[in-house]
Amino acid sequence: TIEGREDPAIALNMGLIFLGAVIVTIHQAARRVSGPIGAAAAVVLIASIPHLTYTAQAQLADVPLAYFLLVSVLSLGAVLEGSPRCAPIAGLALGLGAWTKNEGALWACLSLGVFALMAGFARSRGPWRPRFTGLLIGGGLPLAAWILFKTNWAPANDMVQDAPGVFRTHLGDAGRWRLAAWGFAFEGWRPGLPFPSDLPASWRARSSWEYFGRWGVTWLAL
Repeated sequence: TIEGREDPAIALNMGLIFLGAVIVTIHQAARRVSGPIGAAAAVVLIASIPHLTYTAQAQLADVPLAYFLLVSVLSLGAVLEGSPRCAPIAGLALGLGAWTKNEGALWACLSLGVFALMAGFARSRGPWRPRFTGLLIGGGLPLAAWILFKTNWAPANDMVQDAPGVFRTHLGDAGRWRLAAWGFAFEGWRPGLPFPSDLPASWRARSSWEYFGRWGVTWLAL
């Protein structure tokens, strides 16, 4: 909106900008594992998906959500690898992701909850406390604005008023949970690529987050 007028071109351009950001982020994630050639192949694969291009042109929130999720996953991976300076970036991405769709809010709650538990109850709490503090520094403002908007600032409408009931209904729908579990278990497999469910065994074979940094973050991003 510019000077009180809505311009569809602005929304279209924003969608395309976020599409480009998703492609660049995928490139960076794939480069961690397979180098520039593999990263270029990942870019071609992602950019050639018609549904992704359509979603960006339709100005749907899925593409910005995908970007913020990707940034948060990569930043959280860097934090776990020993780069606490990336924690504010991860927190900012989590907070902005909560603005896009409910899935972003759920991911933010899960991520912050895990880091809060580790900072409060882990045996070696020392490294986790600055990580959690960094997440709060980056995500505090956007999350606070999102909560205030949802509770006080949003104009009265049926969608907002019915949201808690719809959320509870979806939460108790066993069919949705089975479908999600099936997708996580099988949708990530492709011939010639490591099966995602094999990754935890590989992580246990290592004594650090090195393997997570190389493969886990990339799988989550893709």
